[in-house]
Amino acid sequence: MSTNNPFLLSGGIGNSRPRRSYFKWIVIAFLLMILALFGVVLWVVSAGALFVITAREQPVTEREREVILDIHSLAEWVKDFEPDSNYELLQKIRYIDWSYEVEYEYDESDNVDAPYLSCTLNLERKRSDVLTTYVAAWNAAVIGMQIAGNTDVTVDERNELFRWGDQSRFGILKSNEEPYGNMFVARNDKRVFFLVVSGVYFDDPDSIRELLMPVLDQVDNYTP
Repeated sequence: MSTNNPFLLSGGIGNSRPRRSYFKWIVIAFLLMILALFGVVLWVVSAGALFVITAREQPVTEREREVILDIHSLAEWVKDFEPDSNYELLQKIRYIDWSYEVEYEYDESDNVDAPYLSCTLNLERKRSDVLTTYVAAWNAAVIGMQIAGNTDVTVDERNELFRWGDQSRFGILKSNEEPYGNMFVARNDKRVFFLVVSGVYFDDPDSIRELLMPVLDQVDNYTP
């Protein structure tokens, strides 16, 4: 495949596409797997359950819409695709420590030709939480896709294609060695931005910047 082609419409992805899962639950599940080796599972389960149970959904404003990449922006890069707003989900959550999460998903699961999009922005209170969320996001997503899919899902990490913030990772998702999507995570100050796209992929730096920078410029100044 030529790297001059910024996207690929992929057919037959089937169950290799990720499905909806709440981001905080993914992070907590990943931490449980790691911390189980040190015999502190009970404490983490209790703390994680309390953390999620005390979460409160907040009103979504235009400000939240500016800091996520939505399907309408992605659709500009996909031929012959018209997004259906009925398949969009956008929510804003405040947690007990007054950290925030803005979560967006487009999952037209009854249409295998439609792209899938998940975009999450976390605003953490402590630097340690920022680092934990940043590290866990990438690894937990890979594990989740491998569990959900019927094929071998891998991530071809290509950080030379796009970098942003204090630290970031950019990759091309592959199923049985065939590209089908992208994954990107970045942290900047106390914010962690995480993106998963499937059904279309980007491998051209200029196209990636054109897609992501309008949103990331807003993320820099976001406050709930």
